[in-house]
Amino acid sequence: MAPTLPSSLSPHVCIIHSPDLLELLQSASLPPLPQILQSFSPLPQVTTRTTSLTSIPLSSFALRFSDLVEIESATHEDEEQRALRTMDWITSRVSARCTRWVEMVEAHNASGKADGPWKDRTPWWEEVKRCVEGDCVPTRTEAWNHPVAVIYAVSTTAANPLQALQDLHNRNFELPPWVDSAFLKYSLIVHPSNSSLADPIAEALFNAVKKQYGLHSYLLPLALPTSPTPDPVPIPFPAPRLPPLSPLDSSPFPPSQVTSNGLTTPRPYPQAKSPMPYSETPAALTADWAKRQSLANSQVNSLCLSEGDIQNIGRFTREFVVMSMIPWMEKCVADWNESFSSSRRLPSRLFSSTRRLFGSGYSGATTNPSMPTHGHNPSISSMSSRGTHGPNASISSLASISSGGGGIGGSMVTQQRRLAEFATILGDFKLAVSVWESLRKESKGGSDILPLLLSPSPAHSLHAITAVNTLHSQLADSPEQAQLRALAYAVRWDIGIDYEDFLNSVLEGDRWLVHVASHAEETPMALLLGHAAFLSEKKSSRRRAALWYLSSADRLEKGGVKPLAMYFFRKSHVLYTSVPDKELSPSFWESEDKSSMQWRGFDAVLPGIEHELGRLMYTTGDTSGAVKYFLSLVERDTTSVESACSD
Repeated sequence: MAPTLPSSLSPHVCIIHSPDLLELLQSASLPPLPQILQSFSPLPQVTTRTTSLTSIPLSSFALRFSDLVEIESATHEDEEQRALRTMDWITSRVSARCTRWVEMVEAHNASGKADGPWKDRTPWWEEVKRCVEGDCVPTRTEAWNHPVAVIYAVSTTAANPLQALQDLHNRNFELPPWVDSAFLKYSLIVHPSNSSLADPIAEALFNAVKKQYGLHSYLLPLALPTSPTPDPVPIPFPAPRLPPLSPLDSSPFPPSQVTSNGLTTPRPYPQAKSPMPYSETPAALTADWAKRQSLANSQVNSLCLSEGDIQNIGRFTREFVVMSMIPWMEKCVADWNESFSSSRRLPSRLFSSTRRLFGSGYSGATTNPSMPTHGHNPSISSMSSRGTHGPNASISSLASISSGGGGIGGSMVTQQRRLAEFATILGDFKLAVSVWESLRKESKGGSDILPLLLSPSPAHSLHAITAVNTLHSQLADSPEQAQLRALAYAVRWDIGIDYEDFLNSVLEGDRWLVHVASHAEETPMALLLGHAAFLSEKKSSRRRAALWYLSSADRLEKGGVKPLAMYFFRKSHVLYTSVPDKELSPSFWESEDKSSMQWRGFDAVLPGIEHELGRLMYTTGDTSGAVKYFLSLVERDTTSVESACSD
């Protein structure tokens, strides 16, 4: 059975749309196009092919859609600053909801139900996972968030749809140079029912687009706007994403004026009179984000689309993935694998060793694969299913990845790593594992992904420890970024590895999470430690769970998350006072000169927990509960004094 990959390891598709399309969706009370398409992910029953042309049936194929303008703006923020903002943002989300969560979990535990939504999970850790998995901003450390495809979307309500699409294609990308430039370019024309263009003219427009930009194109007919408004259709809530920087916090210099060498260059934007949304400022992004977040915080997430429009959008999404994106990725994998295989042959290795021995400069294979093209990849309009397309000779991607740079600390993503990521996404795990292993041996990453792809073995623990240690050593100057990436590793392991395998004695995944949390004081890391305690409690490692609950509660208290800190203190107190399942030898009680009925837990730890609980309850207004714990401390001290005097 193929492993279930986390959504953060799925293809990232960016969308750039014209203003007329945005106005069309707003007039129909619909969210932006990325959110609409995201509701159709994951796609069920998708088939991919390996480099040996073996079919791989996938039960689901996840996708991530983003607005290209937002991604461009986010990539120019300092990564250390963004990591710090992400940690603070997760903390604020957890702090605002933890009181209700604790009440909900305690009510579930008090009910005594064997099954329930919180039997094998906790709401605060689920929130951390959603926040971490929702991050789609490309980073230098890995290429999972680098765009796999860019969709250029216009509508036929524009004055000149072909010119609007041409402006989008001619637009300069505001992405840093370290972002992978190999991606599929796809053209989408939305044809609403109120368009001034008749259906035959729209078909002619679509044919012109195919001639100019290739067969990676689609004409999407929609019955918008409809009267009366269709009934809302419930959809899953999108994963939360970090809000953009406010105008006061953003840099006074446009990101496009700063190069990788620190030099300034002229801004490549077109003139302000262009109809494209190039001049969108951080203030506009922030306002749009606030509006979107208010919709996301509602109790029910829905789309007001007719049944026909839902089917048309679903048909487009599947055709885009099955007929364009997946074949393009398969072609990339075939070309990059040929380059990778040639570099691993014996003559190549001998020549590279000779260069290293005699001191000449050595770099990895720099052969760029040919541009991926597809002779079997038609994109059929949903308005007309009669036509067929011939071979597609259009170039559908920019220049391929440069193979310069090195792993985690490199300035560019290597072609070898991109090959491993594409093979993982497509389900070609045999090829993916071999490439990840090669990267791991060269200290260029891969240790974090191998536990997700291989069968459980004791080596996985070494992979996990190596991944975290390497990350912290490579990002020693960026501790917040290292902690965020390590947290992402932990989330992926928790999602991608089977629950039973993760907890068994072979993997002991709870220890991985503790190693990731290490000595970090941030709230997300404290919650990670609390989740490790929760997993240990599930496999009846009570003393270990109590210790980790206690450590997590101490960090949460320092972070100001008092409701969760009190809950973890209580969990630790209960576990420390619980009687062991296995009875101790009678000789133990004789040596202690006590009766087995006098067991009160670990006296060296319990007073500290009770003191913290009493103090927290007193500061939060629960005076009666605080007095209860303080009295137990006094009784414990009195008993200790009396026993000492009797001795």
